[in-house]
Amino acid sequence: MTQPETTIENEAVLDTEHDVSGTREFIEVSTEIHEAEEGDLLGQFGLSGSLFAAQLINFMIVMLVLWKFAYKPLLKLMQDRTEKIEQGLKHADEMEQRINELENDKEKVMAAARTEAKGIVAEAAEIAEKKRTETVANAKSEVEKVVATGKTQIAAQKEQMMAELKDEISALVVEAAKKVSGSAIDVKKAEANASSAIESASKNL
Repeated sequence: MTQPETTIENEAVLDTEHDVSGTREFIEVSTEIHEAEEGDLLGQFGLSGSLFAAQLINFMIVMLVLWKFAYKPLLKLMQDRTEKIEQGLKHADEMEQRINELENDKEKVMAAARTEAKGIVAEAAEIAEKKRTETVANAKSEVEKVVATGKTQIAAQKEQMMAELKDEISALVVEAAKKVSGSAIDVKKAEANASSAIESASKNL
């Protein structure tokens, strides 16, 4: 390589290094200006840029820890408790509905029992009335039978008594007539007269 070419390359390298150095200086200056501006802005609130960044990072870390280890468990606990409360309220509503249904069923059962009791009482009264009527009818029939039997017996006894009385009276009449007349009399006529008198007397009894 010739010396002029080497010189040109060295100059190009120097120019590049100069440009990089200038760019670096520009970035550093810009950063310093930006930090200075931020420092002036944060300084108005009594904060420094590096301290604020550290505090911000710490705050984010704390929030992340709280979110993972405190907020999420607390949120889950609250959700579980809310679900339990809702389930408890639902169960209470179901129990109240069941109680109302039982009350309605109780009223229906009581009404049916009262109706059945009234029916039983009415049926018992009807049976008792039929029994009383049958008893009265049977007693009346028995009395009528006894009376009829008594009348039959009395009539038979009366006929027997009258027949016996007729015979006795006839004999007495004939005997009395014989004694009074002192002679024989018509026995058949005397008996006929006695029988006629007895029959007239029996009709008056």
